Amino acid sequence: MFLMVLVMTVALEPEVVREAAARSVGLIQRVNAQWKTPCVSCHHQVMGALALQSARRHGVAVDEKLAQTTASRDYRLLLNFDWAVKGEPLIDPALSTGSMLVGAEAAGMERSLVTAAYARQVARSQMEDGSWMAFDNRPPHSHSKITATVLGMKAVEAYHPQPQETVRRAKEWLERAEVVDTEDATFRLLGLGTKEAAVELERRQRGDGGWGQTPESRQSDAYSTGQALYALAATGVWKRDGELFEKGVECLLRKQGRDGSWEVQTRLLTPAPVSPPYFESGFPHGKNQFLSMAATAWAVRALCEALPESGEAVRPLPLPKFNDASLPWARTALFGTAEEVSRLDVKAATPGGTTVLMVAADEAAKVKALLNKGANALAVTSTGEDALMIAALYRGNAGTLDLLLKAGLTPRVKRKVRYDMNALNNAVFVNDLAMVQLLLERGAGPDQTFRVLGGAPMRPLLAAATFGNVGILRALVKAGAKLEDVDASGMTALAWAALSGREEVVKTLVELGAKREHRDKFGLRPVDHAKAYPEAPMGAWRALQ
Repeated sequence: MFLMVLVMTVALEPEVVREAAARSVGLIQRVNAQWKTPCVSCHHQVMGALALQSARRHGVAVDEKLAQTTASRDYRLLLNFDWAVKGEPLIDPALSTGSMLVGAEAAGMERSLVTAAYARQVARSQMEDGSWMAFDNRPPHSHSKITATVLGMKAVEAYHPQPQETVRRAKEWLERAEVVDTEDATFRLLGLGTKEAAVELERRQRGDGGWGQTPESRQSDAYSTGQALYALAATGVWKRDGELFEKGVECLLRKQGRDGSWEVQTRLLTPAPVSPPYFESGFPHGKNQFLSMAATAWAVRALCEALPESGEAVRPLPLPKFNDASLPWARTALFGTAEEVSRLDVKAATPGGTTVLMVAADEAAKVKALLNKGANALAVTSTGEDALMIAALYRGNAGTLDLLLKAGLTPRVKRKVRYDMNALNNAVFVNDLAMVQLLLERGAGPDQTFRVLGGAPMRPLLAAATFGNVGILRALVKAGAKLEDVDASGMTALAWAALSGREEVVKTLVELGAKREHRDKFGLRPVDHAKAYPEAPMGAWRALQ
């Protein structure tokens, strides 16, 4: 017993903790420097930026020159105003765009017209109940509705000039939200910071000091342990010299590899393309490297909380910044009143062809004011987008769509558009039934495709099934969407709903006549996809029996 206490005491000496965190920071930076894809990943770029932020605050060494180079590359999307207005890349408003903004703030990206435009789009994708939907299905870090809601809220807080109402609604939803796993409990605490939310997370700690991803998980892991410890300490619920906190930190130190990493087994065992094709990122642990990277970043944040704050002001990285002065009219178009917008030059546009009408397309009153003044509703950007497509990126915007349709725009276009962007798919991605119904009534085809990140084509029915919007599903089927339409993997909407655990969607599709015995290119039926993830809720599986 004496030996065990001695070992724990030595393990929690500040310099031991600092050295462990520094090894991990060095690994994270080396791996991030060689990231091979253009997307901003939640596990590498965003979690890496958050880990470096914690390290700086607690005096753990960071290679700032490398951090500047990496962050300048990772967040270059935030220097393009045209892309921000078009919502590119459109994947998941909270878990993707929101996550990117949270990482950018951690990296030190200053506010600009670009960050404000992205934050506006995130805010306007918030559901009526205050939450954000989750399109991704990659547990543990890209599937939780609570995680999506907190990331959406944090992104709006960071970069929206008027975040108060959005944040209030999000917190009200979080107060009511049901916690299922450690991911849920962690982000609910990070979003609310209350004792009640902390109790839900505290009670999940195990005898070894760690946390598992779900109550059924056989063992603690660094991902869940790191995030839980960080949330409990960073919100001020636990002190760094508390017995339970020290026990959790000791659990992390015991599991760390010599290279500074923590390995966590992936739960992404399905052959379905729920993630981009596998590649070597430079992080160890093979197929487990992406979750292990996120776990290592969480562990670093937890270890840093065991150290005193440095007390020195953290100097922001000299990152590139968008020149707001280059578009003197844009902020008014983004956030001004209809009267203020009416005084703008209706011919104002960016070099990429994004017009003032497009920038103001989030609100019917602003659009009406510009149209009355002679704005060209039919203008298109250099990559083919029009005002109707952009207006469909904002929930509750059916009135704007109606104005633009009456002004001559059409939801079915024949010209080439980047990523085959179209208004109907945008309306589906932001879960707006009224906009979907209006576009279908005005000629949008339910078979229109949209290429996610320029790659895999996706039709509206498959997207609606993954998001879980039953009303939109029914509207699409009524308009002629084929239940047995398949994607490049041969998967139907029923298969995607089953894989995503969308019980109500599965029941609705079966009721509408979807075939339960269809086999995709993997030889799998929807019922097989419903049990693809260990420990997943089994409601969708039962609905397919």
